[in-house]
Amino acid sequence: MALFLSALVLMPVLVVQFQHDASRASEAADDLAAQQTTPASSQPAQTGMIMAPTSAPPGTLTRFEGVAEGTIIQGFQRITLSTTGQVGGIRYTLTGPGDYSYTLDAQTAPYLFNPHPGGWLTSDVDDGLYTLRAAATNPGIAPATIRFRIQNAAATPRHQPT
Repeated sequence: MALFLSALVLMPVLVVQFQHDASRASEAADDLAAQQTTPASSQPAQTGMIMAPTSAPPGTLTRFEGVAEGTIIQGFQRITLSTTGQVGGIRYTLTGPGDYSYTLDAQTAPYLFNPHPGGWLTSDVDDGLYTLRAAATNPGIAPATIRFRIQNAAATPRHQPT
């Protein structure tokens, strides 16, 4: 009987507390809904929160493969460009002796410099110093440049041994 009387006394207290908690939960849900419909620019800044970038970071042109800076090359060469991230296509520009200039576009990785099927036959150009420049079609990416020497003709000794 004491338990029954205790329940009768506590019942109004529990009902009032439940209504109060339900009211607070409803207010919190309304506040959350209001925040979600408010434009982000008018919301107060939140500290300690890391926001994901809205666009992918630009890529980089990392290095040429198949040729090294300042080397002498000849014959058939397979030159590619290593990249990171999204660079779009690559526009190669080869310049050399006199006013020699040749442009080639490579649209997908591996970005192969291929004036000929599968690579480049250097005997189609004169011997001399050349510069190969690679520029990404995506803006804001620094170009890559490498310099090398083409020497296709066999060197002849100046003095014949006797």
